[in-house]
Amino acid sequence: MLGKIGPEPEQSRYCFHWPDEEPVLVDPDIESFRPYTGLVRGDERTPWGSATAPACAITMMTPGAVADEAAAVDVPVLVACGERDVVPDPAAEPTAYRSSPDVQVEVVPRMAHMHNFAHTREQLWAAVESLARRVTTRAGRLHEESA
Repeated sequence: MLGKIGPEPEQSRYCFHWPDEEPVLVDPDIESFRPYTGLVRGDERTPWGSATAPACAITMMTPGAVADEAAAVDVPVLVACGERDVVPDPAAEPTAYRSSPDVQVEVVPRMAHMHNFAHTREQLWAAVESLARRVTTRAGRLHEESA
C-alpha cells in the first residue's frame, strides 16, 4: 500500500502496551507512531512522547553494540524491563556488566516496553528506589570509613 510504513497498530500495541492499560492513553500513543495521522508525539495528546528518535536508537538494537561500554561500567546497575520488552534475555544481562559490583535485574510482570503505562509500574519504581537506597547506604559507609 502506497504511503504505508512501520508496523501495524496491533503490532505496536503488543510491543509497547499491556492489554489492561488505559485506552485514553494507549490509543493516542499508538496513533502517534503512524504516519499521516496528524498526531505528533510530544503534542498535547501525547506529552510523554518525543517527536524525534535519538540517532543511537537503531544502533542500540544491534546485539553487542555497547558491549565495551557496558563492560567498563564500574558502579551499581539496574537492568529493569517489562515482561514483554526489548531485552532478549534479562537473566543474561549481568554478564555484560563485568566491572559492576552490583547488578540487579528486575522483570516486571504485565508490563510491556512503555513502562510507565503499566498498572504494575510501582514495582519498577520500587526497584529504582531499592537501588538508590543501596547505593546511598554504600556511599555513606565508604565516606565514614575514609573520615
